[in-house]
Amino acid sequence: MKLILVRHAETLQNRRRRIQGFLDVELSERGRKQAEAVAQALKNEPVQAIYSSPLKRALSTARRIGRLHRVKIQVLDELKEMNLGSLDGLSWDEVSQRYPHFWENWLADATSVQIPDGESLLQVQTRAWAAVETSWHRATGIRWCWSVISSPWSA
Repeated sequence: MKLILVRHAETLQNRRRRIQGFLDVELSERGRKQAEAVAQALKNEPVQAIYSSPLKRALSTARRIGRLHRVKIQVLDELKEMNLGSLDGLSWDEVSQRYPHFWENWLADATSVQIPDGESLLQVQTRAWAAVETSWHRATGIRWCWSVISSPWSA
C-alpha cells in the first residue's frame, strides 16, 4: 500500500505571510490552480481513499484530487492544522514582538514549546499521526494507495 501526503494549496494568509492555524480560510486563486495541478499530477495514481482535515483549504485541495479519482473525501478532525491559538492571524514579526519570551523558547526548542492558547508541535504530530494510523486501519482492502491532505504542521 502506498501513502501520499499532500499539503493544502496556498491561501491568502500564506501569501500575506500570516499565521492561520485553526482559522478556516479558503484557497487563493493561485492556491486553486496549485490544487488543480496536484490533482492532475496524481491523476494516474490509483488513489482509492482520501482523508482530509475539515478546514476549507485542505478540503478544497482534497476535493480536486477526489473528483478525478471518483473517491469520497473522508474528513478527520485530527488532521486539522496545528492549533496556533493566540498567534492566529499574526505575522511572525508580530509574534516576536508580542510574545518575546515564547519566541525565544520556540526558537530554542520548537518541538515541545506550547503555543500561547494552542498546542505544541509534539501534540499536533501525535494527534495527526493517530489519524494516519486510524485511516491506515480503515483502508483494509485498499491495495493501491490512499492520500492524506493536511498542513505542514500536522503532516
